[in-house]
Amino acid sequence: MTRYTILRSPKDVENQQRRSCWPFVTRKDLARIEKKLDKIMATQEELVVQLNGVKLVLDKIAVEETSLLTKIEELKLIIIGMETVTPELSAAVQAVSDQAGVLDAIVPDVAP
Repeated sequence: MTRYTILRSPKDVENQQRRSCWPFVTRKDLARIEKKLDKIMATQEELVVQLNGVKLVLDKIAVEETSLLTKIEELKLIIIGMETVTPELSAAVQAVSDQAGVLDAIVPDVAP
């Protein structure tokens, strides 16, 4: 682990350079490092807020997708119960059902 010495004046810097090969940090360097660290931490906090917002949207999408699949299944049952179904209606229902299956494969299931 590297040890750092805080140097308070230009004279301290000169003395340290002559005495040792240890790394040194001035107060100005330390202030600059602390400022960068504060910025990094603020950026991380902003990212946490943004990611939590995205998670809420994804949860909402998953719930809506589940509801959509349920309604498609209900529609298929109604159509199956009809006496006469045109081939066009059957093909349209199958196309919607297939597309819902693609969506279901993309969207993760809601955790109970």
